[in-house]
Amino acid sequence: MRSFLRCLTLLLLVVCCSTVTAWADDLDVNVSSGCPPVICSGTPYILGFGSAAEGTADFNPLVDWTFSFLTADPISWNYNPDGMVYTASFGQGGSFQMTGPGGATFTGEVDSGSAFEVTGHSYSNGETVNFSGKWNNGLDLSGTATVLFSEGSGFGTDLTVNTTPEPTSLALFGSGVAGIWSVVRRRMRR
Repeated sequence: MRSFLRCLTLLLLVVCCSTVTAWADDLDVNVSSGCPPVICSGTPYILGFGSAAEGTADFNPLVDWTFSFLTADPISWNYNPDGMVYTASFGQGGSFQMTGPGGATFTGEVDSGSAFEVTGHSYSNGETVNFSGKWNNGLDLSGTATVLFSEGSGFGTDLTVNTTPEPTSLALFGSGVAGIWSVVRRRMRR
């Protein structure tokens, strides 16, 4: 009877940890789209050269994901009037918000990024940020978001999210596997 209870307890640990890990997998995504059907916008500077960039996308016509970000002011920027090209690099700072499937919400910070604008013969701009933070369930994540615009092609956007299961779940899962292994090993010796 004792051994049955041990096996049952270990099995429950494995099932519980697997559920948390599976939920983390549901919050991973790599999606790209033109706009439309996705609704998106971005600007490489809000208040003129050398200011924060922002971007937003709503993938809901395709999948249940949205994001918006606002960077801090760039750590470096350059404007070349001859080529009519603006570039900026961003460090840590600013904010990143996102929603995912099943009402999941994310609040995080921009870790780094870049932006550009070309105003020569044809207009284009783009913003890319790397971000990290936590889902409302406490799971950590990191990812990349991009919003691009090109005259003639229009807007496009990309979102890549990688959720990391919390360390406690991984420890429980590991101890459950170790427990099952020891039970199986003992039974094999008999």
